[in-house]
Amino acid sequence: MVADHIPARGSRNTSELKNSSSVSGATCTDALQTLASSITAAVSDTAYDASSWNGVAGVAPSKNAVRDKIEAMATATTAEIAAAVTAAISDTAYDATSWNSVTGVAPSKNAVRDKIEVMDAAILEAKKVMLFGTGVDGDITYSTLNSRWEDGSGSALSNGSTYDGVGTTTLVLKVHKQFQNVTVPVGCTLQLGESGTHGYVELWVSGTLTAAGTITSGYERAYLPGVTGFTPLGSARKTTAGAGTVGTSGMSFSRHGQSGGSGAGGGDGTNVGGAGMHFAGSSANHALSYIPMLTIGAVTSSNGTTTAGAAGANGASAWSSIPSTWDSPWMCLPGCIGAGGASGALKVAGGTNRGGAGGDAGLGRKPVRISAYVISFAATTVVHADGQNGSAGEDGIATNAAGDISGGGGGGSGASGGPVAIRYGSKTDLGATIRSTGGTGGNGGLGYEFNGSARASSNGGNGGNGSDGIVIQQQVI
Repeated sequence: MVADHIPARGSRNTSELKNSSSVSGATCTDALQTLASSITAAVSDTAYDASSWNGVAGVAPSKNAVRDKIEAMATATTAEIAAAVTAAISDTAYDATSWNSVTGVAPSKNAVRDKIEVMDAAILEAKKVMLFGTGVDGDITYSTLNSRWEDGSGSALSNGSTYDGVGTTTLVLKVHKQFQNVTVPVGCTLQLGESGTHGYVELWVSGTLTAAGTITSGYERAYLPGVTGFTPLGSARKTTAGAGTVGTSGMSFSRHGQSGGSGAGGGDGTNVGGAGMHFAGSSANHALSYIPMLTIGAVTSSNGTTTAGAAGANGASAWSSIPSTWDSPWMCLPGCIGAGGASGALKVAGGTNRGGAGGDAGLGRKPVRISAYVISFAATTVVHADGQNGSAGEDGIATNAAGDISGGGGGGSGASGGPVAIRYGSKTDLGATIRSTGGTGGNGGLGYEFNGSARASSNGGNGGNGSDGIVIQQQVI
């Protein structure tokens, strides 16, 4: 039967397994070892080498080998970067020759900083020289021990073309000088410019100006080269019967204030006293140049009268519409010179009778110009360019003869203050007085009549006051 030929379930497999029992455990172990060897041969822990690793496609690097190479690369990269940066940035000090055409290297902040500081110092020094001079003329000071003005070594200065008044407490500086240090002790005066000359003198100090005394300027000459028809003197006394003589003219400079008007002479009841003089117009009419404006023939202060002379008007203030600086050209001009007073009238000539002469005009000061790197002013310091006061008019004289009447002369007017210009790098001021005050007009002379009595109705008029000048202080460093 067919069924007889079907083997029992599992009989063959069992037999085969029994027959395969001859494959020992050792054979499996060998197979595993072979596989492990193959795997080991496929992963290498050999350190990276560009030559030995090149073209090896059947072997993988170990994590350790790769890690070591990455760390080595990071270390090398940091060092290389540092080396590259060091090569690209140089701390070598600036040199015009060695730095020229070097385009691949940058300077360090330190090198640039050092050069900038050197340049700043050089620029400051150049600016100091430009503004305050070189100090080439050394030091000057007044020695209270030796009662003289001396240089920095203690040697006496010499009177001559540069100085005057060496042996007094007032030193006159006649020319521009560039001092290193200047000391003006209390009770002493340093005068810039010689009175009666034309022009001005500047004081330059590259170091320190120490002043407890006075710094001022000389009076300007009463006329300028080429200018005619001007005199600061009052009109001469009247010795012939008749009206008084008109006062003399003042002089004005651009952008400055005005001197006062001169006083008119006193009348004698019959004859008029001389008219006072003043400027032809307000400050708006001043010339905008260095040319002085003379006011000869301009009678605006007063007209002559048979009675007491009129007082002169006060001078107009300095211009202030345009700010002034140390370098403004009008700060180099002197104060305005005043006008001379008019003479009084004389009713009867003879004997000692006279109509009083007019008072002289005040003179304007030269500008005070100071340029000092360091200034130290004490409470006792005075810096000024005050205008000179006008002189009083002369009294009239009348003898005891009946009918004699003489007018007094008009007072001369005060000059305006000159400009004061101070520039500095630094300044210590403990309360110094710095000013430019207009001069005061002189009083009119008294009128007299025959019985020897004062006659107020024949008095001369007072001169007008000059206006104050311009004062500036300017820090330039």
